[in-house]
Amino acid sequence: MIEVPFPLPAVLHGPRVERRHVIANGSPCWGTVDGDALRLDDGRMASLDGVQHLPPCTPSKIICVHLSYSSRGIETRNNAKPTETPTYFMKPTTALNHHRGELLKPADCSYLNYEGEYAVIIGKVCRNVTPDEAWDHMAGFAPALDMGLQNFRDTDQGSMLRVKGADGLLPLGPGIVSGTRIATASWCRRRTSARRWSGARTTWWPTSRGTSRCCPAT
Repeated sequence: MIEVPFPLPAVLHGPRVERRHVIANGSPCWGTVDGDALRLDDGRMASLDGVQHLPPCTPSKIICVHLSYSSRGIETRNNAKPTETPTYFMKPTTALNHHRGELLKPADCSYLNYEGEYAVIIGKVCRNVTPDEAWDHMAGFAPALDMGLQNFRDTDQGSMLRVKGADGLLPLGPGIVSGTRIATASWCRRRTSARRWSGARTTWWPTSRGTSRCCPAT
């Protein structure tokens, strides 16, 4: 289950804030969602549909969990029980894409797969921390699409580089959300696939544990 610690860490504790990185009038800038509009940091107001979105973070690395849901265990291993420890793969930073960005399917690929996920955005250096401490290093969460070129799956087991690593195969956003309980966040359910979200309630690896186990390499 996705755990809800008590007392709530700052990243989960309201009020809800959604930050977006956009291009407005030809210049990149940050803003905060204010109702149906975007309040830019310089004080201007912009329509959410009148700006071009950029990825809401510039990560130095992108670490993903191989198997985190019981449904995927059944699909790939015919076993709903978790592995002893989480295992990971990486996407190159060139895979990052943005809200309403363009996705390109190679001409020699027939199967472009998508998996709706939520991304944990690390906001400060996170190294050798416990699961309880990991919450304090999170800037927020973002809807993510983990795209994959499934034609290459049989020849690219483990690293998933060609399957998951092509340019643009990680649309992220539209923004980073904090002050929300990730387990019940309606914004995540709306922007990710219903099938994948239903599995999120039976995730094997709690958010903070998965983050903590990554931190020696983060």
